[in-house]
Amino acid sequence: MQDSQLYVSTISRSNSKDRRRPNVTIIIYQILSRNHMNKHAPADEMKKELDNLLSKINAMEIIASDEFQKGSVKVLRALVEGQIHSINEFEHLKKAIDLLTLELFNVQNKIKNQV
Repeated sequence: MQDSQLYVSTISRSNSKDRRRPNVTIIIYQILSRNHMNKHAPADEMKKELDNLLSKINAMEIIASDEFQKGSVKVLRALVEGQIHSINEFEHLKKAIDLLTLELFNVQNKIKNQV
């Protein structure tokens, strides 16, 4: 399905009574389509993009007009915060693996020196 077709179908399914206010569903789609994360981006760059996305999600909460839209914003916020947390945890795991590898080399060197 083309982007324009999806955009039009989202508008046509909108149940918003006030058509002048932007539909949060449309805004969510636009943000996600523009901010598609690069699979091989550095952690700092991904965190920066996710922080920007979180700012946009917080702004969307202000314009949410009904409970469905407010609920969608809460779900998006939880997903983005979870992704930021996952990136941070992954960085901690990488550091722990590096330290463990360094210790293994130290032990290996001590064993070689004793023989």
